[in-house]
Amino acid sequence: MPITPKRPRTPDSSYAWWRLAASLALSTIGGVGLWSAVVVLPTIQAEFAVGRGGASLPFTATMVGFAIGGVLMGRVADRLGIMFPLILGAPILGLGFLAAAFATSYWQFVLVQALLIGMLGSAATFGPLVADVSLLVREVAWHRGVHRGGAATTSPAQSGRRYWSAPSRPSAGAHHT
Repeated sequence: MPITPKRPRTPDSSYAWWRLAASLALSTIGGVGLWSAVVVLPTIQAEFAVGRGGASLPFTATMVGFAIGGVLMGRVADRLGIMFPLILGAPILGLGFLAAAFATSYWQFVLVQALLIGMLGSAATFGPLVADVSLLVREVAWHRGVHRGGAATTSPAQSGRRYWSAPSRPSAGAHHT
């Protein structure tokens, strides 16, 4: 005789919507690390006296770390559950931002972006949460597209500063009228 839960989950239940909201919030917060180097690109240029190409390298390192970390954290989530990478990734992401703030050399900053922010921080939230939402989509009947879209739309929310805030200082060569 199969065991049935006390309160069966119905399609589009409040549980499914709360779980989507939690996944969206966690992936937005965790994914900020993916775009942080892009937001501060002029500051990286000025702080480390590198050109635009050199200032873009931390973003590239973050993406490479994120790709490797996505596979690693996905395996961890498969073996130990989704909470372990989330509990591991959150403090490491915070530590990565602190380490980036106190980096004294360009290569320290690049390594912090790759390892702490990309590989162990942001990757801990993105891959496992997308997998979790994919499993969650099985529980919803009518709004599958909304759930998948909600999981995938965290990128604009993470990089909102680029679109909604005024630049802190004019860029070099800008014409002022």
